[in-house]
Amino acid sequence: MRENTAYLYGQLTRDPICYKNPSTQELLSGQITIKTARRTNATGELFVKGRLRIDFITIYSRNEKLIREQFMSLRQGDIVLVKGSLSTQETEKKFICKKCGHEMIKHEAVVIYIDPLHIKKFASGLSTEEGLKEIENNIEISNEIMITGTLCREPAYYKENNIRNCQFQIAANRKRRIIEDGPEKRTDFPWIKLLEIWQKKFLVFCIRVPLFLFVEGSKHVHLKEKLYVKIVEKNSKEKNMLQR
Repeated sequence: MRENTAYLYGQLTRDPICYKNPSTQELLSGQITIKTARRTNATGELFVKGRLRIDFITIYSRNEKLIREQFMSLRQGDIVLVKGSLSTQETEKKFICKKCGHEMIKHEAVVIYIDPLHIKKFASGLSTEEGLKEIENNIEISNEIMITGTLCREPAYYKENNIRNCQFQIAANRKRRIIEDGPEKRTDFPWIKLLEIWQKKFLVFCIRVPLFLFVEGSKHVHLKEKLYVKIVEKNSKEKNMLQR
């Protein structure tokens, strides 16, 4: 089973950024950033609750037709619904060591973005306050991602602000082909982040290579915060771990 679908309902934080070939005027890429909302918890019926969290999600495309027809008419303050796929790009990432101040390069950095299939505008030019109210009223669909993949490395544990967290990476075979990536790009490698409160509740020790995972959650900056995990072992036995 392959799954990789994202639904985002949010407000544009700025006008679209579109790049053209200076010689041919062909549209090369388009990018928008939208503000979305999510809650930190959910009921057994999967209705969201808990503290409100705001995330700023990057929507990026190199499809000229889609950019021309759906990106270029958008403006800051617009409310949009986006359907797309979670995509990753492997890159080098520079960071400064907090102890010595030396600049270092991380060679296995992963940038996560949403490659859109369709963008639908629902409102134009709302203020920040109006936009937030609209997003909150539709929070069930504001930041929702479903993806399947195989655990490709053992979970790593670390502490952040005295909270013990867990993260691991999955290999997700693409459900649809993105022509602009070329025929060789068939798999994405997003990182999954699991907070301490969920580890206690859902027995992280059973997450081990080589499990097949169904992940339903929300995109959170460069890490996707997991909300629901369905683990399918290679022998087809299933274990369910509701994280909400």
